[in-house]
Amino acid sequence: MRRFEMGKRRTNQEWQTLIEQSESSSLSKLVFCKLNELNPSTLYAKRQQLNKTDVSQGFIRAEVIEKTPDINPKSQEGSRSEVGEK
Repeated sequence: MRRFEMGKRRTNQEWQTLIEQSESSSLSKLVFCKLNELNPSTLYAKRQQLNKTDVSQGFIRAEVIEKTPDINPKSQEGSRSEVGEK
């Protein structure tokens, strides 16, 4: 006899809700899973999968652009202009 029957398919949102409920519950994970007809291994695997997804979606790829040279404050003749100079 199998301990856990094949359950229904759930969306990621449904799994996220179940995971949050299990973490806020005073029940042990095993009791929570039995009451909700879940395989504990599946609950743990989905939790890891969703945590990886959340982390990877939090980052974007940055493109390095060549640094432009600093602007030289000297004019072409080599003299500097001061603020307020006429």
